[in-house]
Formats: sequence, C-alpha cells, structure tokens
Amino acid sequence: MANTIGKFRKGTKAEMKAWENAPMLGEPGMKLNLYPLHGLIVYNNIELAVEKTGDGIYEVHAPDGQHFTPDVLHTMLCDTVKDLRDRLRYSDLEPCNEEC
Repeated sequence: MANTIGKFRKGTKAEMKAWENAPMLGEPGMKLNLYPLHGLIVYNNIELAVEKTGDGIYEVHAPDGQHFTPDVLHTMLCDTVKDLRDRLRYSDLEPCNEEC
C-alpha cells in the first residue's frame, strides 16, 4: 500500500541552526549531520529531514530509532524531490533492530 506524502517545505533558520549543531552521540566534538538541512517533507503525518549534498543529491533521513524498509536504510539518496517523493511512497518505516 502506498504511503501518504505531503508537501515539501524549506527549513526555517532555527531548524537549520539546530540541524547544523546536532551532536553525534558518543563522539564528543563530532557533528551528526554532514550537510545543511534543505527542508522537510511530510510522510504519513511525520516531518522527515532532507539534506542537499554538495553534489545536488537529496538525502532524506528516517526518524531516530527507525529505518526505511525493505532495505533497512536510515537515509535514502535521491536525484530530485520527485524521486524522493516516489521512493518514500513505497518505503515503510519500522523500529530499528539488531540489523541496524
């Protein structure tokens, strides 16, 4: 069954700053996120963070403690926002387990 994908929106300045400063757990001084927050997309009423890499690729992040199935991915790389929406439509979220 297809998931409900809502609007994509640009991140606010506060969201972008919080994303930029997110620490990596267990790694003092290391930053969690490599690329700036580009925006958020609604997936089944959950906002998912989307980065835009230096190569122009979009990277969407599963929420903490979850991964995308069927491939057990914590992020997905997509060429366009349309590609991102299409991949999310047929990828489910599940709680992380020993495979993560």
